[in-house]
Amino acid sequence: MDGDLPRYPSRVTVDVQKVTPDADVANAASTQGVESRESDDYIYQDGLDYLSDELIYIRTLLQRYLDQQASLRPEQERLAGLAIGPDEIERFLDGATASENPDQAAYIQALRDQIDRRIAASRTAGISLPLIDLVERFGLSPIEARILLVLLAPELEPAFERAYAFAWNDFTRRTCDVGFVLAMAVPSFRQRCEVAHVFAPTEPLRWNGLVESPRTLDPTERGFLGRPVRLATRIAAFVLGDGSLDERIQPHASLLAGRTTWNDVVLQREDTDRLERTLRTAIEGGTARLALRGAPGCGKKLVLRAALDELGLQLISIDLESAVGAGDFESTLRAARREALLQPAALYVDCTAYETEDDIPRVTRLTLERVMRDFPGILAFGASYHVPFFGGVRTLTDVFVPIPEAGERTALWRRALGRVKLAPGTDPDAIGRQFPLSGGAITGAVRGAVQRARQRNAARPVVRRSDLLDAARQQLTGKLASLATRITTTLSWDDLVLPTESRERLNELIAFARNRKKVFDEWGFGALLPYGRGLSCLFHGPPGTGKTMVAGILAGELGMDLFRVDLSQVVSKYVGETEKNLGRIFDEASQSHSVLLFDEADSLFSKRTEVKSSNDRYANLEVNYLLQRMETFEGVTVLTTNFESGIDDAFKRRLRFRIEFPFPEQADRETLWRRMIPPSAEIETDIRWDDLAYDFELSGGHIKNAVLRAAFVAAERGDRIRYEDLRTAGNLECKEIGKLVREYPDDGEV
Repeated sequence: MDGDLPRYPSRVTVDVQKVTPDADVANAASTQGVESRESDDYIYQDGLDYLSDELIYIRTLLQRYLDQQASLRPEQERLAGLAIGPDEIERFLDGATASENPDQAAYIQALRDQIDRRIAASRTAGISLPLIDLVERFGLSPIEARILLVLLAPELEPAFERAYAFAWNDFTRRTCDVGFVLAMAVPSFRQRCEVAHVFAPTEPLRWNGLVESPRTLDPTERGFLGRPVRLATRIAAFVLGDGSLDERIQPHASLLAGRTTWNDVVLQREDTDRLERTLRTAIEGGTARLALRGAPGCGKKLVLRAALDELGLQLISIDLESAVGAGDFESTLRAARREALLQPAALYVDCTAYETEDDIPRVTRLTLERVMRDFPGILAFGASYHVPFFGGVRTLTDVFVPIPEAGERTALWRRALGRVKLAPGTDPDAIGRQFPLSGGAITGAVRGAVQRARQRNAARPVVRRSDLLDAARQQLTGKLASLATRITTTLSWDDLVLPTESRERLNELIAFARNRKKVFDEWGFGALLPYGRGLSCLFHGPPGTGKTMVAGILAGELGMDLFRVDLSQVVSKYVGETEKNLGRIFDEASQSHSVLLFDEADSLFSKRTEVKSSNDRYANLEVNYLLQRMETFEGVTVLTTNFESGIDDAFKRRLRFRIEFPFPEQADRETLWRRMIPPSAEIETDIRWDDLAYDFELSGGHIKNAVLRAAFVAAERGDRIRYEDLRTAGNLECKEIGKLVREYPDDGEV
């Protein structure tokens, strides 16, 4: 079918198996009743074979257009488009109109019928024709499909650009306009008026981004008919067989292809069955609106892909935060919508980067509703919270995806480790039971552990247990680290100096933490406690008595990380912001299984006051919110304060443990002075520890400061630590905190 553009239809004929030039038009009319023959020549071999026939069809439409224009223009006009002769105006004033050649119309219809029959036969034979797939997926009418063909021709064959320019008498213009496309697609004035609405922004061609109306600065641009229109670049690429994602959305989206079955989902059997039933019912028929909820990495996209596999659909996942930050969010979203219909694929809008629904800008939510309102495919939102903002358009099916239980986590660890070489003594099953990670987080932890191993030995990386532990902790506490400060300690219970009563209370606390699961879940006590199952404790006592240190030891004993909440980042002068910040901290601590430490808790958990102003009202609201979160929080919370009396009584009632850290007695102070000196430190042998304990009434924290003072003085002097260094440091520490010091006479007698 290649060659010059066909001339008048009398020089072209239609054969059942092919269209060739130079025959009589009567042959074309006679083929209209010919039966389809499903031979190899009759069935299109592929999409390009089909497009070659469509280009012949567009040539016939162009021939018809040129013939109509010739009937309105004087034959002697040699500068068509550059000058207007009096004969042309006279013909117009006389009411001359273009008349359609009936033989030509019969030829065009015969050609169209012939192509349509070959299309039907090819589809029956399973031949892929991308352009026909596009027409069906977007529900285009025959006129809209013809308009696409008119705009597609110059994208496929450069000669059409020159032919079109000749047709509209302007070789300086390279873009079609609405008037030319309509005249090519339909022959009569009435038909053009009846179908002109297809170029409206709300109609399929423009609404789906199949054709574009580029902006132009041409001052001679006319009105509606003179508006430029062109085929979207992505559509031309798709018709030619390009299956990759639109380059406009590639930075923000990914195409998740390949087989995924329910056997790939590692969850409790009952959870997998529930998800399979829910999703199968929801997506039956190929249309659905879904809200998949769950912790990041829990497998929301995985379970959706397993459900889509039964329909033979792929999944396009678009990161909402990334797309919003790109600038023209609506344009990006429309490109993703178009791509989902082209592939075809379900569309997954990943909202997990936003911690709450309120974090999603209102204009973003409105744009989502407007662009996706009539999306004819499967649309899913993924988040860790409920997604109600799309519910006003169509009811969302809520699908909760849980984090795998301990047994499933061990399977995920082993699957992620694969052929990774482990050091002796590294047990991934134990790590799986210890850390409540999702599947995605486990994959990230393994990747991080392997990276640590490669830093030690790039040629033969061997992953150690410490690599997996550190990488797992990083996955758990990633977001929490931006909201609170991580505290680590190398101290143990042996380093703790406390009265017997306080030690017994701490032992009780540890027993509660170790046996919570057994008592609440296995023994059934959890049914009696719908809330308030968390481990909350208040450490109160003077400064420096070891409250923060014990919190770190407690976290280490439980195999958890300790995060100290920075109240300067939590408390806000704006109404509701403090509660919002606290909510994020509790949510992240719950997901990461971390210990929360509120130092100087009396500043945040203070007593409620009588409402005398709006400030009092909002302060009380913050306290009330904290009361509710403390009751529902099932993690470990440690509050420390120097002034127990400043804590609200309602908080005290909800705290499971209240442990006093008293000021150390003389015997305890002597022990603290001794233990603060490391074994490797150089020190005199005749230190009078009892005198230091008696003379300086300091808590453990201040004793530590005094020992460090003395150590640096001795190091600067180039000598060992002397008794006089410790006494001088003790004096300075007492003076700084306003403590009295017992002074001795020179002979050492009292």
